[in-house]
Amino acid sequence: MNHAENGRGTGARRIAGWVGWGTIVCLAIVMAFVSRPAVDPEGPNVRTPGALAPQGMGDPRAAHAGSWNPRGVLPLEDLTEAGAVARGVVVPSIIDTRTFPEQIQRVDPGPGEPLRGGMFLPKHESIELGRRAGERSSLTAGGLRGVSAIEIGRGFTGITNTGWTPPDPSLAVGPDHVVVTVNQSVAFQTKDGVTQFAAPLNSSGSPGFFEPVGAQGFTFDPKCFYDHHADRFVILALEVYGTGTVTETDDEATITFAVSDDDDPNGVWFKYRTNAVITVGSDTFWWDYPGFGFDADAIYVTGNLFGLNNNGFAGAGFRVFDKAPLLTGSPATFSTLRDGNLSSVQCAQHFGSNAQAFFTCVRFFDTMTVIALQNPLTLPSVVFVDLAVPSFDSTGEAPTPGGDVDTVGLRVMNTHWRDGALTTCHTVFSNTLGVHLARWYEFDLGSWPTSGSPSLVQSGDIALGGSDETYFPAIYSDASGNLGLVCASSSASENVRMLVTTRQPGDPAGTMGAPVEVSQGANGSSGRWGDYYDIAIDPLDDRTFWAIGETQEAFGWATFVQEFRVPAPPCYGDLDFDGDVDVLDFGFFAANFGDFGFPPFTNGDHDGDGDVDVLDFGLFAASLGLCP
Repeated sequence: MNHAENGRGTGARRIAGWVGWGTIVCLAIVMAFVSRPAVDPEGPNVRTPGALAPQGMGDPRAAHAGSWNPRGVLPLEDLTEAGAVARGVVVPSIIDTRTFPEQIQRVDPGPGEPLRGGMFLPKHESIELGRRAGERSSLTAGGLRGVSAIEIGRGFTGITNTGWTPPDPSLAVGPDHVVVTVNQSVAFQTKDGVTQFAAPLNSSGSPGFFEPVGAQGFTFDPKCFYDHHADRFVILALEVYGTGTVTETDDEATITFAVSDDDDPNGVWFKYRTNAVITVGSDTFWWDYPGFGFDADAIYVTGNLFGLNNNGFAGAGFRVFDKAPLLTGSPATFSTLRDGNLSSVQCAQHFGSNAQAFFTCVRFFDTMTVIALQNPLTLPSVVFVDLAVPSFDSTGEAPTPGGDVDTVGLRVMNTHWRDGALTTCHTVFSNTLGVHLARWYEFDLGSWPTSGSPSLVQSGDIALGGSDETYFPAIYSDASGNLGLVCASSSASENVRMLVTTRQPGDPAGTMGAPVEVSQGANGSSGRWGDYYDIAIDPLDDRTFWAIGETQEAFGWATFVQEFRVPAPPCYGDLDFDGDVDVLDFGFFAANFGDFGFPPFTNGDHDGDGDVDVLDFGLFAASLGLCP
């Protein structure tokens, strides 16, 4: 595939003009259907939903009966045969969020215990990992170094307790906005934390974000990202309803997503609701635990395929959407396939020019599985390879003063690809230390799967020492090869905290800087509570990380959004950091000349090779008098 990147100024706001009169007519029809006047997006409208508020709705699946049946739009997708690919087309609804009568709909969770999303899902069993016969991996993971190269920027509260748990927080960062999703809500905020739009994702809103396209009372596992190739926000949610009997016409499973028409989430969205009932032989399956990624040509959704009319498991599903039609609100064309050997697959968010689309998952206790989807827009097929990594053990619950938090197993939390380097992470348990650890990996994919094989470059654990545990990691890279990571931490005496840290390319292999706490809850937590944190990169500079985490407060859970980055290198030659390059700096340089093994860009090592030598003197001399 040709993956030439687009710059931010490549006419994202001109896309609406390409849609043509057909789209304008469609938009008029939808707006007439909604039949609600536009409101001032700055207006502080607040709404508490009534009958479908979390604590008063009963079973939210009941609202779907007799409403919208995707089987009437698309046939069941038959993936019985090995390598089978099902094709589909779906027409969007075009919705302008500025026409919603209340721009900020706040959900009152009401009294009582939070609702668990899992209460309303069809019965499905946990996926057990295998263990290779014989020896455990002899590889070891790195740890933490004593210094954290990090600058902490803006931080603010995202969405707070909606009455649903776990919240499954996700975020997307554009030029001027941050979009946050949780179970079952979405919010658009400025980068200073000002909320401009908030609504339920399901049909309990006025309307809910996905309600105009057919979403009913139970959306779950939402995710979002900002696609820097196309300068668009994209939001995803799943649904599943029905009795699980293949003859019943009300059995539904859907993958619903929306693409903004430009880099401002306030305004027009192209919203698509697609059938996600999969048949394998005489059995039907629904999608759970989605992965959500993109590259220059496509949007990818993965999921675990659990039985609708049985208790079986059909492996991992892969759905590929050709991106080009999505950017103009045209009918979406997509392909669906599965691999019965895989589970809990995470899609990469791709930066650079990737020949294939890449994914990761965990299959064994001493391996990570790297997956490629070949020819995704034409003849998609799945290939994968298992790579040895430092061994780990099954996860369980991490202690907090309020009880124990479920760390949600060994499943991968996020995956990121940039120019051949694939980074990913998950929670592991160390029998040696007796604690959970946030574990991260970097793989060099080379020319695989065309030739060669991926290799593990480095891996590391966020081990704080003592009884402190870390979990829910998410990782990303910037344009300079720095890594940013966010994770949770707690102990029996410490409420859940949100931590961030960084790594620079010249740091010792497998190490991250000592994490910095950016938020801590006032209360203890327990049960199926968070599921994961998330991280993204700012498209304005491709250098600033944004992360979202969760804490527990007196009123319930809250999300927190944090900006951070690796500091820019100091002015070469300014060794005493006084803002000038002068005779005093020359003294520092002369004293270090001939020394070796320094961290890069410090103590006179201007070319970052760890040595202070004649090459560095040339750079030093060239910077004399040039620093501001």
